[in-house]
Formats: sequence, C-alpha cells, structure tokens
Amino acid sequence: MSKIVVPFQFNKTLTVPASKSHLQRLIALSSICNQTSFIHNVHFCDDVNAALSVAQQIGASIKVNAKTLEITGISKFPQNKSLIIDINESGLSARMFGIIASALFDEVVLTGKGSILKRNMSSLIDILSQAGCEVHSQNNYLPLYVKGKANYSNIQIKETDTSQIITGLLFAAPLSSKDVTIFVNHPISIPYIELSINTAKLFGIQIKHSKDYDHFHIKAPQQLQPINTIAEGDWSNAAFFIVAAVLSGKGRFLGLNFESPQADKSILKILEQCNARVYIENKNELIVEKSNELKPFNVNLTHCPDLFPPLVVLAAGINGTSTLSGISRLINKESNRLNVLIKEFSRLGLEISTEKDTMIIKGNGKLSGGIFHSHNDHRIAMAGAIAATISENPVVIENPEAISKSYPLFFEDLLD
Repeated sequence: MSKIVVPFQFNKTLTVPASKSHLQRLIALSSICNQTSFIHNVHFCDDVNAALSVAQQIGASIKVNAKTLEITGISKFPQNKSLIIDINESGLSARMFGIIASALFDEVVLTGKGSILKRNMSSLIDILSQAGCEVHSQNNYLPLYVKGKANYSNIQIKETDTSQIITGLLFAAPLSSKDVTIFVNHPISIPYIELSINTAKLFGIQIKHSKDYDHFHIKAPQQLQPINTIAEGDWSNAAFFIVAAVLSGKGRFLGLNFESPQADKSILKILEQCNARVYIENKNELIVEKSNELKPFNVNLTHCPDLFPPLVVLAAGINGTSTLSGISRLINKESNRLNVLIKEFSRLGLEISTEKDTMIIKGNGKLSGGIFHSHNDHRIAMAGAIAATISENPVVIENPEAISKSYPLFFEDLLD
C-alpha cells in the first residue's frame, strides 16, 4: 500500500492528541493501584492499546467510555503464577511491563510482533538478571523467558540505550518488600525520566533522586493512590505539524502543556534558534507561521531523539548547513532510523551525511519528491508526509499504515 502526498501548505487549527508516552505510564501505574483511576482525553493508537492489553493481562479491570479510561488495578498480587505478555510493537511497554510483571509473577514470557522483534533487549535482560531472574532470549531479542520473581532492591545500570529501563524500575519499586536503590551510569533521555517521576507523583509515589538523575532511592513498599487526570497533548506528534506550519503556512495548536517535561517540547527552543515565527496566545495556544528568514541550526538531540525525523525536514527547508548531534540514539528504534533517514531523504534529493555522532544536512529550501519508504516506522512515515510541504513533486509513501503505532488519524489531521 502507498500514500501519495502532493505538495501542500499546512493551514489549520489542530487539537493535539494525547501523548502515548504519558498515557502508557498512566495505564501502567493504574494497573497496579488497587483502587479505581480515571484517565481523560485518551488517544487510542497501537502502543496505547498494547499497554491496555498488558494491563488486563496482569489482572487490571478496564472500562472505556469515549475518551475516558476507568482502570481498577490489581487488588491482590499473584502468587506462584506465570504470565505471557504480548506487547505488540511497543518498546516502552516491553521494558516497563517486563520489569513490573517480573516483580509480580514467578514466570513471565515477554513477546511481541513486527519491529519489536528486531530491537535489542540486552539492557532489559541485564536488569532482570541483576534482580535474580533467570532469563532466556533469542540472542538478546524477544521473546524473553523470565523465571524467578525479581528483586530490584539494588540495581546498577552500567550502560543503556533507553531511559525506558529506568521508568520500569521506578514503577516497579513500590511493589518491593525492601527499599530500592538505582545507580545509573550516564543517564540518557532525562526529560522522559522526569516525565516518569512526575507521573509517579500523581499516584503518591515518593522518589528521591540526585540532581543528575544518576542515583535514585525509593522507599518500599508504597501504597499507590488512585488518580483522576487528563492526559496531556503529545509534543512528539505535534512536532511534525509544527514543522509543516513553519515551512509552508500557519498552524494553531491546542492541548499542549507548556510546562510539560516531555522531551520533544525542546522543539520550541530549536525553532527560536532558527528564527521561526512562533508565539503563545491565551497561555494555552501555540501559533506557528511560515517564515522566509529561517536560519540553519545546530542542536544536540541525545535526550530527544524522536525529533530527528521532523527536524531533518526542517533542515532541508532552510538554506544552509544544519547539524543534528546524538545520532547514536537512532539505531535501536522501530527501524534503524539513522540509515533510514539518510537513505530515504537522499532519494528525495537531500544532501545528508554523518560525521562521528552528528548528522550534517545541507538544505536548499526544497526537495525533489519521489518514492519514500516508511520501513514500517511511524515517525519515518510522518516525516515523509511533511516533506511534501517543500517538495517540487508528490511524495509517495510506502507502507503509510505504520502511523497507526502512535497516530492513526495523522493523515486526516495533516491533509483534510
């Protein structure tokens, strides 16, 4: 299947759907809170549905009413039981629920499908092994067979390619019979760690941590408190529309939290650096307009790697050389995003290369258009779509249905 996106201008008002990162965290903690929580403004996509499915698999009760979730968590933790968890293609659910479930069940089988089967799980395996579990895998890939209930009282993360491991440990810690101490060597994606800590606080979980997020201490056990909250808009998905507006027209964006710790909120600082026309109205509306005076930019995306795809398009739309550092974070995603971004944007006529840990983009304000493969990666498909704002010819996106992982209505919201 393919999707033809003809050159277009983005001019519309959009209420940004809820963050799947925030929703998955809220769902996970609600599932282990023994009372009923309510989550509003729910945006259903493959990853959110995967988290809901796993929550039910571990014993939570879930009711859906329009865009509201009613989740009653586990009232009694299981004893001497095994569990098979199917996380579909969700990397966050794999690591987060893999760690939580291993603290609850004596045997856990963690499996999935599609791109997740190609994502290395060595960091998760290391944590489970440290916690006293016996882990068998397919050369560090799913499925994982985990035996023995995990004890996370003292964990050292020597090296990791994702902060999702830390999220899982922070969320599982209150279930422990002993206090939990976590040491992290060179933490990455710190904004996502902050998002996890803030989410845990909503449930009354107390977490002490160092200034640099390399040391955590959580008293255990802790009783989680139920929540009644609204999931905040997704800066990761909003970034694609924001770039489309900057390059071609005008966008008004509602539903974003300007105080959010979400990593991809940093796009606002990046737009400021490249002289974009961006301002806030009524304290809750983001206005973005096309600018003919955009300047090349130089940013380090180590803590917000999901911004690479939209920012490649932004750099292509600006005359001059822009640099995006932190490309090592792109390897173990839904695709090898480093190779894919270079390959697919080169096909559209962009001069793009790498040097050490940096991507170098020589933009000239336009792309040629052509065939663009998503490689079954939702953010690559989205990047191809907004590339049409600066393309001389249509962009034909192969496997556009990859967007269902995070944003099933992406094309309707972008083009209709």
